[in-house]
Amino acid sequence: MSSLTTCNYCDLKALKSRAEREGKILKVTPSDFQLGGKEIYLLPSEETEPTDQHWVTWMLEIPDHCVC
Repeated sequence: MSSLTTCNYCDLKALKSRAEREGKILKVTPSDFQLGGKEIYLLPSEETEPTDQHWVTWMLEIPDHCVC
């Protein structure tokens, strides 16, 4: 990993903080993409199902600790 980028763990942690600040819900779902991975969505608190307009990013793997 480059020393100029953050790992997916840290990126997800930052997205969780953003969701809390904005009063939104962070939702991580399995991806239908052929490589697998996870789809990350930021939903308004009143929404329950993610749509394309809520999509933030795709992550192949999310480690259980920082690997920056």
